Amino acid sequence: MTVTIQITAKQDPRRFSTARARREIRDVLQLMQQNRSGKSLQARCLKMQVDQHNRKGPKTTRIWPRKKTETPPKPPKIRAPKKNEVQRAKQLTI
Repeated sequence: MTVTIQITAKQDPRRFSTARARREIRDVLQLMQQNRSGKSLQARCLKMQVDQHNRKGPKTTRIWPRKKTETPPKPPKIRAPKKNEVQRAKQLTI
């Protein structure tokens, strides 16, 4: 049915899109179920063509950098204060 419609409309039947046909048939069935009217299935058959766009880049996933695995913080390195540091601290408190 769709092939003959497409040939009479001078469209290439090799560019038939099954995914688009499934969507159009689902839409027609929903309209029938809701007792609403819309485009006929024959008119919708003319839209059941594969898109004309060409892909600009490859269809591959990009190489993203791996997430950094951070180690938990280590305890601080504590050292004993020097004599002059102790003297300065005493001067601040006085």
